[in-house]
Amino acid sequence: MERDAPARASALRPPPLLRGRLHQYCFYGSIVIALSLVALAPSARSRAAVAVYSLGLAGCLGTSSLYHRGRWSREVKEWLSRMDRSMIFLLVAGTFTPICLLAMRGWVSLALLLAVWGGAAAGIGMTLLWRHPPTAAEVIPYLTLGWLGLIAAPQVIHSLGWTAFGLLVGGGALYSIGAVVYALERPDPWPRVFGFHEVFHCFVVAAAGLHLAVIGLFVLPHSSLA
Repeated sequence: MERDAPARASALRPPPLLRGRLHQYCFYGSIVIALSLVALAPSARSRAAVAVYSLGLAGCLGTSSLYHRGRWSREVKEWLSRMDRSMIFLLVAGTFTPICLLAMRGWVSLALLLAVWGGAAAGIGMTLLWRHPPTAAEVIPYLTLGWLGLIAAPQVIHSLGWTAFGLLVGGGALYSIGAVVYALERPDPWPRVFGFHEVFHCFVVAAAGLHLAVIGLFVLPHSSLA
């Protein structure tokens, strides 16, 4: 990249007291979730699919908590910041994986899976190479990749039903609202304890919870019937 954008103003002030706590606790829970999903998966294909999903979920939460909770040198913190942002792409692609492999069929499934993982790889590369991108350049790729799944809406509705589809869209909406909070740095209710970034993390966890419900309650049971 030719030029980095200046660091965000919020990065220049001390982080709130609760920065990273929510993702830290949810990371511990994601380990239990991962083991449970793999144990409940009825086939080798479904075990592999939910393992990829679990890796994306735990990786995103774990990297976030590591970055936000640790006391790091400037160089290490800079590197962890880029890792933290890049792991969001892994979470998005990981969430698509069991849906594409277990709830969809045919060329649409393969095309969507390849497109999502290709986009995630490109996004990870961009994030690792571009130190301080403009906020829009951070947020828009996440949203574009996440909402790409709408092209598979008819097949997902046919396989999993309207409730599952509604949960997927609801999770996407929560992720999108969180992205807007992150971009605007508002609302910032209690900057010294619980600021805008904590609000953003709350939306991430709520969205991930809806998508977890889809995978655990709809995708895995569907795969056992296929």
